Amino acid sequence: MYGQQHIGRALLTPDEVRTLRPDRQLLFLAGQRPIVAAKLRYYADREFAGRFDPA
Repeated sequence: MYGQQHIGRALLTPDEVRTLRPDRQLLFLAGQRPIVAAKLRYYADREFAGRFDPA
């Protein structure tokens, strides 16, 4: 039989943030836990056509 240990660690290390997939983003909202979310490709979505500045 063996014992279990819980060791604290950062949820994401700086290296993991740097290597985050290009289609993912981190959202930080006041009073909420950080969220890993999928990026909205607004420039490729017909619903958002003409609502952004491509410059």
